[in-house]
Amino acid sequence: MVVPNDVGATPQAKDWSISWIRSLRRCNSGLAMDAYGLFIYPFLGCVVLILIHAYFGIHVLERGIIFVDLSLAQFISLGTAIALFLGKEIHDKYIYSAVFAVVGALILSFRDASRSSSTLRHS
Repeated sequence: MVVPNDVGATPQAKDWSISWIRSLRRCNSGLAMDAYGLFIYPFLGCVVLILIHAYFGIHVLERGIIFVDLSLAQFISLGTAIALFLGKEIHDKYIYSAVFAVVGALILSFRDASRSSSTLRHS
């Protein structure tokens, strides 16, 4: 087997290496186009799912239905995201999450107490 390199290689080996590199470039550009074709349908599926979830989410919010456990999880996620954004250590991330969980629980409990006919759904 001839190893293509420029130092001490025969002219045939240099020609072989150049043609091999050119064919590799043609192959890679074809693979890139195939990858775009491969990912176009999953991408369009994600766009459709986003549109469907946004549509249904708007109707759920119009009805005023709020699931307490899901909204509390959103508060906790917000606390974790803020801790990550601020670059806090691991134990600080748990503290931020716990504080946001307590604040979220207080907000949801006062919201529930202030409404005469509660639309909160406990799941």
